[in-house]
Amino acid sequence: MAFTPFTGTYSSGDLQYVINTLYSPKVEREYRAHLLAGDFFNDLSGMFAGGGGHLSIPDIFTSQFSANTKTTGSDVTEQSPAEAELTLTVDTWKEVSYVIEDRQLAQIMAGSDVLDAYASQAKYLIAKALDSSLMALYSGLSQTVNDTASDVNDADVRSAIESIVDGDVPMQRLAFFFHPTVSKLPPLTAMLIGKFCKLQGKLKKFICRQAMAIKKAVEASTTIIRTPLVGEGMV
Repeated sequence: MAFTPFTGTYSSGDLQYVINTLYSPKVEREYRAHLLAGDFFNDLSGMFAGGGGHLSIPDIFTSQFSANTKTTGSDVTEQSPAEAELTLTVDTWKEVSYVIEDRQLAQIMAGSDVLDAYASQAKYLIAKALDSSLMALYSGLSQTVNDTASDVNDADVRSAIESIVDGDVPMQRLAFFFHPTVSKLPPLTAMLIGKFCKLQGKLKKFICRQAMAIKKAVEASTTIIRTPLVGEGMV
């Protein structure tokens, strides 16, 4: 049986005013890098809650006290190291602004997460600007190992760890930051960093165990331990 094809059917153009256009309540969001730098720097923004453009921070680490030897009956060694000053100047302003008036706000489709997406994107861009500014301070550091134009090797990592130890830098919040151009670390270097990080965890556990052992020994002892005077150190 033969069928005669239809010739007068409606096209999509004919029905354009009755075919619905659907809008997803979910918004396609951008990729984001994992920002870390801000977690490793002191946040002093609370200091400016009452206003101000400059923050003066007393510096007592440039000139420090010295631990002097003392014998029974001898005089103490008086010290008065000169203080220095660090100045933080607020001279950068970053902002992300957008306005949606009440009429348009009321017309946005119920269930849409576009407002949350806008706020989240604005927050990320500000945070990224801060992160980038902090990392850019690297060029002003006086103690560096290697540079961003050269490959990282195990000798660089060892030298960096040595500098940290020599400077009495606390290890609890230590992190390695690698420039994207040197993100592919040699196996030996990656292994060295991994072992170092694991070592820090083991040392922390060991120190905690030792501290608990000392605490228990002191509690079980009848020896009277003199409380140090303010400013007096006991090792």
